[in-house]
Amino acid sequence: MDGIIKLIALHPRCLRECPSKFDSCLAAVKELGINPSSSSFVHAFAVISNVPKPIWKSRVQNFVSLGWSMDQITGAFVRHPYCMSSSEEKVRRNSKFFVEKLGWGPAKLSGSPVLLSLSFEKRIAPRFRMFKLLDERGLLRYGLTCRHFLLGEKRFRNKYVDKYQEIVPEILEAVSGKLGSLSSEIGGEIEC
Repeated sequence: MDGIIKLIALHPRCLRECPSKFDSCLAAVKELGINPSSSSFVHAFAVISNVPKPIWKSRVQNFVSLGWSMDQITGAFVRHPYCMSSSEEKVRRNSKFFVEKLGWGPAKLSGSPVLLSLSFEKRIAPRFRMFKLLDERGLLRYGLTCRHFLLGEKRFRNKYVDKYQEIVPEILEAVSGKLGSLSSEIGGEIEC
């Protein structure tokens, strides 16, 4: 019941929906195996109720066109419901980047679907540039992981930017986007 109370508090607009839509959204969330008392229930319900069915189907097809299975799509939605709120273009662009530059396919991305919702210009590209600089100088021990892109801004700055800015002065330019675009590195199709 806590999930429904949170839903009402965070998304009161859902109550204005006709009862049949509310019931069908509730059934859809439960069908996905999301427990109404879990924290993701509220978010899943909000996404399902706000994304029209034709757009939902189109977004599912977008994931399928990127090589995702239905189980991977469902798993990604359960982990991060807002991956179905992101535009198809954003999902394609981020997916293309992670597949082509880091070799992360659907199996890896479905485990961390929030990566597909991140801003390419503000988060992904600047961090990639910075980590590439660190890697070129032998300062990145274990290679890039999802965690590097998911760290909060304050922790990221403390752990990487502040720590390495004296050793690698270009790091500030990298994270501020002044080192140029990644478009040439990705065949010109992904711009920064």
